[in-house]
Amino acid sequence: MNNAPPINIGNFSIGRNLQDSVNGTLGVAAPPVTGVSLTITSADPSRLLLSNSATTVGTPSIAVSVPGNGTSIPQFFLQALDGS
Repeated sequence: MNNAPPINIGNFSIGRNLQDSVNGTLGVAAPPVTGVSLTITSADPSRLLLSNSATTVGTPSIAVSVPGNGTSIPQFFLQALDGS
């Protein structure tokens, strides 16, 4: 049984050699003092990479930080390497 709170990131379609910005929300607020660090990982890095910056080549996974009491996942970028 998994009691982890939900992480909400929408469904996206992106074409080959294109990039799109993404953000999301946590189902519950991050711990007040420490916040939380999330690792976001591509299910198939041969087709999709992730980046914290629009000008940086993506990698298979990235870390993003949500500040204390926050629920907003900071913007990150999807970089498509395949057309589907």
